[in-house]
Amino acid sequence: GDLSAAVDLLRQAVDRSPTWRTLLRLAELEQRSGAIDAARGHLESAMALVPGNTWPVAKLGELELLYGDLGRAERIYRDLVATNPQRSDLTNLGIVRFLLEDYEGAVASYRRALEIEPGHAAVTFNLADAELARGRREAALALYRQTFEALAARGEGSPVDRCLQAQCLAHLGNTSQAVEMALNALQESPQDAEVAYQAAIVFALSGQDASALAQAR
Repeated sequence: GDLSAAVDLLRQAVDRSPTWRTLLRLAELEQRSGAIDAARGHLESAMALVPGNTWPVAKLGELELLYGDLGRAERIYRDLVATNPQRSDLTNLGIVRFLLEDYEGAVASYRRALEIEPGHAAVTFNLADAELARGRREAALALYRQTFEALAARGEGSPVDRCLQAQCLAHLGNTSQAVEMALNALQESPQDAEVAYQAAIVFALSGQDASALAQAR
């Protein structure tokens, strides 16, 4: 639970033995603690140590996707999938393109990801969002339904999974059950930022703007 002390220890480890794995671990913790410029620098150092190793490259793409330059993130993931297409990299490329409002490109990336791992629930959910954004509502609703059923088949699932199910329900018009499911997930994981974020989306989709804002904050 002491993130700053963990970062300090990993920085000492990097000073003594700057391997790419140690640099990668340090960058991950720096990213979580908000030290984005330091994390970017350490990932670039890891890439320089092991040219051609895609692990630090993919991590840099993730950093740029979440906190930095979307254009750079797209270039990174585009290069990765051109040489060795992985489901996770194609998914992230789709997310970048979605955020850049290239919905056609996002759909194409998600569909390639599903060719590698058919039925993947999170990718199917992202594809639904992209189809909705480009105005294909019926296709999107079918995909939300497919996502809900795939997650339900796993059993109770994690709080984040249940929030994704709740979002599907909200899109499908069952807002009361969606809100109830999101509230249950929040009760189970009240300190989880990802759950709070996903629940905020459920509340927004269900027309409960004040609750959505509270969870986003």
